[in-house]
Amino acid sequence: MAAGDGPNPADGSRAVAGIFRCLGDAEDFYLFRPRGLDGQRRYRVTLDNYGASREVEALELMLDGLVIRLPSPMTSELLLFETLE
Repeated sequence: MAAGDGPNPADGSRAVAGIFRCLGDAEDFYLFRPRGLDGQRRYRVTLDNYGASREVEALELMLDGLVIRLPSPMTSELLLFETLE
């Protein structure tokens, strides 16, 4: 599995991450622990392919992470992070 993240605005209110399952990856899941979040905030996390969102404390995201399931090689998931007021 491979993961990558993208630039976020100067105020840190949004971020993106891509999770990719490559050929030869035996596992069908990846534990993603985002870095650089504001530990005092809540985030809306959207799994773009699934079209599903949930609100999570930043500390929970950084400590426990998100299990991303990718059922077959050459698939991916785009994660969108947005701070909540």
